[in-house]
Amino acid sequence: MRNNRLIIRCMFALGLVLLAGNQAKSQGTSGESAIRNLPREFFSVMKAKDIQVIQDSFHADAVVNITLDAGTFATLGPANVADFLTRVGTSQAVLDEEILSIETRIDGHMAHGWTPYKFNMGGNFSPCGVN
Repeated sequence: MRNNRLIIRCMFALGLVLLAGNQAKSQGTSGESAIRNLPREFFSVMKAKDIQVIQDSFHADAVVNITLDAGTFATLGPANVADFLTRVGTSQAVLDEEILSIETRIDGHMAHGWTPYKFNMGGNFSPCGVN
């Protein structure tokens, strides 16, 4: 279950970067307000388990990394989009990540979002953190 949360956090970060570039390009502007809406849109789609929309959010060659809590330190490990889609799509629980605030940094077609969150899985609070 902890790995699910970690993968979700990392997938969100990657998705935000990929979606932000596509969103800004399609609007022809930096689209900061649109970019700020992406995390909430992403988690709304995840909560609805709309796997096709989530899958379409990632580049075919997307590389995903996750951090794993190893006690007093964290390790970096690989994950992939297909595994994430399977976990979201087959989860019996409602996956509800509430974004508490969003700080964005935009440089051309690249955007970075810092998003503190609270995560609920099946109505049960799970640890909060930052994407």
